[in-house]
Amino acid sequence: MNIMWYRVGKIIRYSNLILIIYTIIWVGCGILFENRNYMMIDEMIMIAPITAEVYPLKEMQEYQTFGFSRKKLFGFCILGEGIRAFLYGGIFRTTFQVLFYSEYVKIYSEYVKICTEDAPKEIASQYHQCPVWELFLVNMVLFFLLRLILVFDSTRKYPAFDFANALNKKKKAIMSRKRKWIRRIVEVPVLFIVAMSFFMFALGSYDFMLRNPIREKIVIYSIVLVGSVVFLVILWWRFRSGKKMET
Repeated sequence: MNIMWYRVGKIIRYSNLILIIYTIIWVGCGILFENRNYMMIDEMIMIAPITAEVYPLKEMQEYQTFGFSRKKLFGFCILGEGIRAFLYGGIFRTTFQVLFYSEYVKIYSEYVKICTEDAPKEIASQYHQCPVWELFLVNMVLFFLLRLILVFDSTRKYPAFDFANALNKKKKAIMSRKRKWIRRIVEVPVLFIVAMSFFMFALGSYDFMLRNPIREKIVIYSIVLVGSVVFLVILWWRFRSGKKMET
């Protein structure tokens, strides 16, 4: 139990540090270029859990000497990703969207104006502020699902998103020539398309939430929620099965 709370504190400190650094960078760019790009911080905060955060399972190496069972390993991973989703999505992104709601509407309106012939006032009238609780839950689920994708990838023998370890040959599993070609021609392009699709979906989620009534949004929310639950079941099966998990 003490180890669990130690790890929770470590995750909170590290995630908060990343958020502070990202905010300083955004503010600094706004001062230097005299134009604060409100979409830049949104894009940065979506990329942070992929590139800046510790890769799932790898961070568990620090605690392997305590002989975790697969059940505990799964629980610790999910707890850690839930905390990250709470901080990145539930707190930071939601706060940012609430504080700069009018700026987001201006940006989205400009995009719509380019694609349509509607007048600016007509476009702006389509947007309505969402309840904070709705923003909080949606953002948290999006970031949680994003981190679950990384957890799933980290259970594979040849992880695709372990950027920090990409150049470390000592840690790489030996890959056959046939497997390398399959990875280059099929796996990498498919993973890239899936990752970019999810990235664009996550970035456009706020625009969708502001422009649509709850009866239309509830369908999309239900699909995402069911998908997250199914993904959790798949992860639980992978942890409990005898499959090789690289850590």
